[in-house]
Amino acid sequence: MTPTTVAALAAAKFNNFYLSSPLAGSNNMNNGFSAMQTKNEDVTSDRRVALITGAGSGIGRAISLALARNGFSMALCGRRGAPLQAVADEIKGLGAHALAIPADASVPDAAEKAVTLTADYFGRLDVLVNSAGYAPNVRAPDVTAQQWREILDVNLSSAFYLTRAAWPWLKRSAEAGASGSDARDQRPGCRSWVIYISSQAARDPFPGLAIYGIAKAGLNMLTSIWDREGQPHGIGAFCIAPGAVETEMLRSLFSNEQVAPDDALMPEDVADTVVQCVAGPLRYASGETLYIRRRP
Repeated sequence: MTPTTVAALAAAKFNNFYLSSPLAGSNNMNNGFSAMQTKNEDVTSDRRVALITGAGSGIGRAISLALARNGFSMALCGRRGAPLQAVADEIKGLGAHALAIPADASVPDAAEKAVTLTADYFGRLDVLVNSAGYAPNVRAPDVTAQQWREILDVNLSSAFYLTRAAWPWLKRSAEAGASGSDARDQRPGCRSWVIYISSQAARDPFPGLAIYGIAKAGLNMLTSIWDREGQPHGIGAFCIAPGAVETEMLRSLFSNEQVAPDDALMPEDVADTVVQCVAGPLRYASGETLYIRRRP
């Protein structure tokens, strides 16, 4: 079977997002609806499926590649189509399947449609990783109403919208039980996962990142809420709160003098933690916020 990306879905368009592919010739979000592809018959339903936001770069890209290496089919969500397709092509090179879904998940309808498209294409959804982030460097007294809304929408609201939309599919996967090659990797009662990427700023915000810290603190609480809601259904939740991570976003905020590269985690460090949560030793716990940082 040949690994696929999204060629079969080149024409699919929805309000607030555009599904790109090598055949589509466009990476722009587009209003309007023309077609929707149902389940791809070339994709096996016994391979676990993860939907990742912020998947085109940084932490989201690293998580996507790490999960693909660990046997997952990947749905990649983010605002920019070209980087998503580049990551999808990398995953294809690993022998896995990937679906690129350019979407603004802070728009409720777009979040719901991204989940629907993932489930229709792969036939299941087992893991949701909310990795999208937006952090302008502005001190609290100078934050505008628009900035407040944007920071909360991208970092917090999108995660809620996606989790709410994914919940029926996560329940279905969990209640169906482990199947195929992943059966021995599942502890009883916890077979689907929601992961939130938070930040050390949730408990110790840098100057200029106070509102970002508020939004990330909300993710910590969402983790406890969804874990409690999910346990009767076999759904677990984790929140991973890294310190500084060497990404484009970090360097758009801080110079090497302000945050030395040796003091920053790599995106792969966060990705490894995600893998441990959904397929490694940490899968035996749930509901926790895990703070990780580079030791001096």
